Amino acid sequence: MMESDGLVSEFRGSNFGAWCAINSSFSAELVAMLEFDFVVIDMQHGLVDYSSLTSMLQAIENRKKMTIVRIPLGDFGLLQRALDAGASGVIVPMVNSSHDAKLAVNSAKYPPIGQRSYGPIRSQFVSGADTTKANALIKCFVQIETREAVNNLSEILSVQGIDGTYIGPADLAISYGIEIGERNEQLEELISEIRIATQNANLQAAIHTTNGLSARQRLAENFNFVSLGSDAIWLKNGYAREVAEALDKPYKQAFRFY
Repeated sequence: MMESDGLVSEFRGSNFGAWCAINSSFSAELVAMLEFDFVVIDMQHGLVDYSSLTSMLQAIENRKKMTIVRIPLGDFGLLQRALDAGASGVIVPMVNSSHDAKLAVNSAKYPPIGQRSYGPIRSQFVSGADTTKANALIKCFVQIETREAVNNLSEILSVQGIDGTYIGPADLAISYGIEIGERNEQLEELISEIRIATQNANLQAAIHTTNGLSARQRLAENFNFVSLGSDAIWLKNGYAREVAEALDKPYKQAFRFY
């Protein structure tokens, strides 16, 4: 089997990303044609299954964009399969403790850092076949989205092998009894606290946003990774806007995503 140097390059200091929930390589390609640095494929809350994943990864890579896969809760077998399929990184949801973070690292990183099984059937074309190089290139983000995770943040950040935190604002708000979508000072302080602690630990801070203005704000706050919206949301809302105009009716946002 021929070895490859891989296609993954280092992410930049500030990275702007898209979010795909539709299980379609064509919709993923359309999104990847826009001015994004990376594209997240959502296998937790999105409709993407494993049979669709590889073709979506190929479509995004064809547009020279990096790929990150959010796995379903606790599905570390799928995490390894997503990386073997060629994902440039993973997001692990609901990481609430150092134990949870270690489970993520064990699946995402090869020994001696983790316990990822070696089988780079397709990933060798993306991150190469060398395990040391793959460990350095592949990003493992742990999602901080609960009160418990915030309380345990320092011990989570101390786990060797994680590359950063990914803030989930909706679940974080729910955990603190804050209404989803509300501009709340407490929530903003929590987000700032997580970002600063992450970057002080020499890790990368990431967050998801729901509109362009919010994304611009987070980029200005020096988040390393900022993802925007969802293909499913923009499709439905964009169509709804044009239908309202065609029927001469007031436009009402048809679908919300947090």
